[in-house]
Amino acid sequence: MQKMKEDTAQVKVAVPIKDLWKAMSSDIRHITTKILPDIVEEVELLEGDGGFGSILVFKFFPHVPKVSFQRERIVEFDESLHQIALEILEGGHLDHGFSSYTTGFKLTAVGEGETLIDVKNTWSTHRIG
Repeated sequence: MQKMKEDTAQVKVAVPIKDLWKAMSSDIRHITTKILPDIVEEVELLEGDGGFGSILVFKFFPHVPKVSFQRERIVEFDESLHQIALEILEGGHLDHGFSSYTTGFKLTAVGEGETLIDVKNTWSTHRIG
């Protein structure tokens, strides 16, 4: 069995948690192209309503090296804890030696109009040799 590895990061933004959660949980298809305008060309909802279990396809611009798309499933969606996680099902990192790759976000209000975003990436890679 492959050992899972992880990496974490935090960033504080001057956006109220309510607004940020709405954007990440309801509008992810539309805001991703605004946040990453030179990388993500389109996000398509393939299955579901945008909540838990939904499947999205992120299509990248042709100039993005070594990746044209990645298909992801929302594997965690907790409105009360402001947590969402997406697992890559096809393309992206999985085409480059990773056997699994999940990115999770947890939002925490840290002041009036400010939100702390905890990001956690977990992955495993194919064994070589």
